[in-house]
Amino acid sequence: IETVGYFYHRWIEHGEIMRYVKENRVLRKIIFLHWTHHVKNYPPENLRPENPYVTDDNLSWYLPGAVNTLLVGFCVPPAWALPIALGGWSYGILIDRLHSRFHLRRHFFADNRVFLYLQRVHDIHHLDQTKNFTIVIPFLDIVFGTFRDKYPVAAEVGA
Repeated sequence: IETVGYFYHRWIEHGEIMRYVKENRVLRKIIFLHWTHHVKNYPPENLRPENPYVTDDNLSWYLPGAVNTLLVGFCVPPAWALPIALGGWSYGILIDRLHSRFHLRRHFFADNRVFLYLQRVHDIHHLDQTKNFTIVIPFLDIVFGTFRDKYPVAAEVGA
């Protein structure tokens, strides 16, 4: 899930292959949803607004979820496919819930050290959209040189 999510987030939602999807109306709408997440709903100057979390961006993540489900269906013995697919969707929902908390001021994890570290890494992604494409496990960001755990110079995070 993290692997597909990393490449989808980096190359499709943040545009390294945008020249191939600009002509496709459906993909262009999906990309626009993610743009809305970064620019309209949670811009760098207001990453945790007072209003409730906006979920319109989540629709764009059904595409990699479907790709993962198909990959499992074709690559894994049938007896294992359903449990793996259900586990993948469960993990995806967990990531979605965790991500939504990154943009909320008050919640259950607000004082957890690990959560605060992951939130900082995610905030950096909103400040520098060429870094930190994973949400939970930054392994692929480290491997591909897109990891950053320090705020950009002179950046202030909207609290």
